[in-house]
Amino acid sequence: MERKMVQFQGEASLAANFWKYFDRTIERNSNFAKQTCREVIELQKFVTEDIQLSKPSRLVIWSSTSNPNGTSLKIKESDAGAAYFPWRNVLGATSSGVVLAVFSDAIAVLLKNQAFVLDTPLVWVQNVAATALAESADDSEKAGNDLIVKLIAPEHEFLVEFPVIEMKNDLLAAFSSSLIYYKEKNDLCIFDDQPRLNGVPVKRTGMYEFSTAHPIYKGARYTGEWKNGKPHGEGLMIFTDGKEYKGSFVHGEIHGYGEMTVPEDRKSVSPMASVFYTQAISDRVHHFKGRWKSGKLNGLAVILYVNGDKYEGYCVNGKPHGHGVHRSVDSAGALAIYVGGWSNGQRHGYGVYSVSKDRYLGMWNNGQRHDRGCHITIDGVFHEGIFDRDRFTRGRLVTDSSPRISFEGDFEKLGYAAGKGKLKLTPDVVIDGTMNGQILSDSLNITHAVCKRTPQQERDSHGGVNTAMAESMLIDFSWGQ
Repeated sequence: MERKMVQFQGEASLAANFWKYFDRTIERNSNFAKQTCREVIELQKFVTEDIQLSKPSRLVIWSSTSNPNGTSLKIKESDAGAAYFPWRNVLGATSSGVVLAVFSDAIAVLLKNQAFVLDTPLVWVQNVAATALAESADDSEKAGNDLIVKLIAPEHEFLVEFPVIEMKNDLLAAFSSSLIYYKEKNDLCIFDDQPRLNGVPVKRTGMYEFSTAHPIYKGARYTGEWKNGKPHGEGLMIFTDGKEYKGSFVHGEIHGYGEMTVPEDRKSVSPMASVFYTQAISDRVHHFKGRWKSGKLNGLAVILYVNGDKYEGYCVNGKPHGHGVHRSVDSAGALAIYVGGWSNGQRHGYGVYSVSKDRYLGMWNNGQRHDRGCHITIDGVFHEGIFDRDRFTRGRLVTDSSPRISFEGDFEKLGYAAGKGKLKLTPDVVIDGTMNGQILSDSLNITHAVCKRTPQQERDSHGGVNTAMAESMLIDFSWGQ
């Protein structure tokens, strides 16, 4: 073929043998085109009319029909085969009409008027070694396993057994040629005249929409890096309910650093309890960013909720766990901050909860104040003692007023006495008895009590109350009296 020597911009930087390989590429593709005219008619006989194998720009690289034993292929189940895989109904097929074809953009398995077309580049062909399948097999079984290749694609994985080893080698060479053609077409590059790629790359990049039968990604669309039929590397997964995850995948699972947005309208605002729950879509989203493991947040994370709340800290199995900081806005519009321990998504262990006028420092259990803690208000009222399921039950109350009033005993809740206790009104007046009601109000009821007053001279000489010398009297009255 005579070619005019036209100088292209940048032609001087081309490889020395570029035009030679270019001519050979044109000749190779021309042969594929002629082969396609013959083969596609033959292949169409194995499927129904509604299945069209021919497509614009699709070439037939190789077909098992070109070999006398071409219809003696067998499909076998792979160890990793999943029950929902759509090709399971063809497993165990004998020599009756199994055909394998390698196109320039796909590999097709034709059987019983069905066609499973696995699109390039998201298809892998592995040469199965005998020792990998059965180490304890005898020599005859090992020889048989040498005739097997594994076909892998998203939601597809099965074994193909060839009648003769030449057919298997032809398939491997055709698959390499198919990938070369695909890369030339999409990357606008020219390969040399080697029959196959030097080491077919295991990692690929492509887009795939999962079937609704997939156990994890039902109907989801993934664009990114792949390895052996599974998302592996960096990619974007868009779920049918509007969730989006952008980040790292490992062997088909959300794993590594990434970010997920989840629509507001869901039963659970956390995608970590069930990443794959589906419901209505909303424009308002929760934002989850951090380290993921097996589809759930694990490690340091940042969570921005649609209501404005924010969590920064550690997560385990998709929920806040360990040390973390949670910022929110309370019902009055004031900023609320919790700094402390978490367990299974609840405040747990020691933590500090602060709002504009109150602060709690102490222990938490399942999201509630529990065990020892103290509560301080901006008005100078201090509680210290025991909390039981978010309720203050026993301890002491101290005010910052003058004179300083304190109560120590049983409580109904913060600020409310409920049982025995001691009320100190002034440094020399202490009431010991049964008290109920709001301590710092007119509604405090005191019964069966003893009021102890320390004489001024005793208090001055001893620097405090001397109960042995104190004046005592039985009283029964309300605080307001």
